Amino acid sequence: MVNKKRKIIAVVGAPASGKSFLVNEWKKKYDIIAFFEGEEKDLPKYIKSNIKLNKNGLQITLYFYNQAVGHYLKALELKKKGKVVILDTFWLSSLLYSDTILTDKNEKKLVNDLTQLTFNIFPMPDEIIFIDISNKIIKQRILKRGREFEKDFLN
Repeated sequence: MVNKKRKIIAVVGAPASGKSFLVNEWKKKYDIIAFFEGEEKDLPKYIKSNIKLNKNGLQITLYFYNQAVGHYLKALELKKKGKVVILDTFWLSSLLYSDTILTDKNEKKLVNDLTQLTFNIFPMPDEIIFIDISNKIIKQRILKRGREFEKDFLN
């Protein structure tokens, strides 16, 4: 059960692990404010293309990083107003994704440095929920949800 004191809850995990599903269910059940990473219709064409072609990992990482930081800033303001906020990712998640998306060691270092700077500025969420799921199930879920740009990435 969600404690109704003001707080920020972050849900992290791999794509298709169920983050958005969990956040949406809690949003409905507990009437709390939720921020979502984005659905296919919300993503710019260049991000979908990059994911599909498995290229420009730094662009992908920075797009989602910037979005997560923006959501986190809003969440911090809402927390000050006494609200409970749940996020289906947060800025620290960029470290998880950069290890799998980025192949260039210099790009990885840039993302790691940026994340460390952010870590020095922002407080951590009050609670972090990590969804651990097997690669086999992730692949099944990605195929089931039918996002064209993700299907090619799996091959």
